[in-house]
Amino acid sequence: MPNKKHARILRGVLILLIIAGLVASAISACGDKDILDPRNPVTLTLWHTYSQQLNESMSMLVEEFNNTVGAERGIIVQVAYIADAREVNDRLMMAAHETFGAPELPDIAVIYPRIGITLAEMGLLVDLNEQFSEEELDAFVSDFLDEGRLGRDGLYILPIAKSTEVMYVNATIYDRFAEETGYGYAHLETMEGIIDAAERYYEWSGGKALFYPEGMFNLALVGFEQLGDEFITGRELNLSSPAFQRL
Repeated sequence: MPNKKHARILRGVLILLIIAGLVASAISACGDKDILDPRNPVTLTLWHTYSQQLNESMSMLVEEFNNTVGAERGIIVQVAYIADAREVNDRLMMAAHETFGAPELPDIAVIYPRIGITLAEMGLLVDLNEQFSEEELDAFVSDFLDEGRLGRDGLYILPIAKSTEVMYVNATIYDRFAEETGYGYAHLETMEGIIDAAERYYEWSGGKALFYPEGMFNLALVGFEQLGDEFITGRELNLSSPAFQRL
C-alpha cells in the first residue's frame, strides 16, 4: 500500500497542479465563459518525476481525482510522461523551443526553479497569484513561495516538495562510545564537532566510521549556504571558494 505520508503530500500536489493546469490550458483562452462540462471533459496532461512507491501513490490519486471531482466538474488528468528530473527537464526544453520531433508542452509539470526561470522568460508559465487568495498563500512557507517567484513579481512555481538534512544517531552504540570517551551529543552540533568525534570514534572502534553523509552534493549545498557562499555560480561549481576548502 502507498505510504500515508506520501499520499497526503501527493494529494496536495495533484490538487494544486490541477489548478495551475486549468489556468494554463483552458481558462485563459475562454475569458469569462465556464469551460468545464462533465459531458465534454477537459484533459490535462501531467509530467512528473515520481518513481516506485511515490509513483504508485500518484497513480492512485490521479485515479481518485478523475473518478470524483474530475468526473463531477469535467476534468481528466492524464499522466503523459514519467522520468527522472534531468530527462523531464530536457524534454521540456525541447518542447518549449519546438525542436523537431519534440512533444507538446504538458499542462502540468513537476519542475525545478532553474528550469522554471527559462520557461517564465519564454512566457510559458502562468502567474498563480491570480488563482489564490492571500489567505491560501499564507499556508505556505514564505521563503519557499519567494523561490517560486523566480525573481519576478508573479508566482510561477508552487513549493510542493522540499527537503531538509537530518542526522540519525545509533544511540545504543554512541552512548557506549560517549561514556568511555567523553564525546557526548554536544559534539554532534557542528560539522567540526562531528569530524572530531569521528576521528576519536575511528580509534575507539578499531577503524570503523562514525559518520557519512547520504549525499555529498547536498552536504556541499548546505555547507556553502551556512558559510555565506554559493556552491553554484552561473553554471559552474564554485570550487575556488574558501568554503569548498573548508568543507
